[in-house]
Amino acid sequence: MFLDPLLYAFLFLGLFSPGPNVIMLTASGARFGFRASLPHLFGVVLGVGVIGAVTALGDTLYPISVDARTGMVERLEVATFSTTNVVIQMRVLHPFLAVLGAIYLLVMSAVVGLRLRGHGAVRRWAILLAGMVVAQTVAGVVNILL
Repeated sequence: MFLDPLLYAFLFLGLFSPGPNVIMLTASGARFGFRASLPHLFGVVLGVGVIGAVTALGDTLYPISVDARTGMVERLEVATFSTTNVVIQMRVLHPFLAVLGAIYLLVMSAVVGLRLRGHGAVRRWAILLAGMVVAQTVAGVVNILL
């Protein structure tokens, strides 16, 4: 797992996906210029790297010790034991938080897309965002089921 290409792809795409960091960097670049925004950019890159490192470290130090042939229910039972490490117990919350975040993004894109009907570019971006959220949610469900 040390050189996992999927992890690096996730981190690379996470740097450029629509989110608060990209919005803040865009606003900072527009207001203060490219050079003045470079420390902010390096901070975002460092922050995403730290998040990826902590995630990989948690999965490496606290793997779920269940046979690969067992199903999702058995894995959830192991993750919710009171003797299990808190990092593993938090894995149970992740899918629920992801679904809540996806619902929020879908509602916000629908609200913005419907309120600004006259602006074609905003509507296209809202539809694109909704499509990306649905695709990411489907990929997460497939990941859980595997």
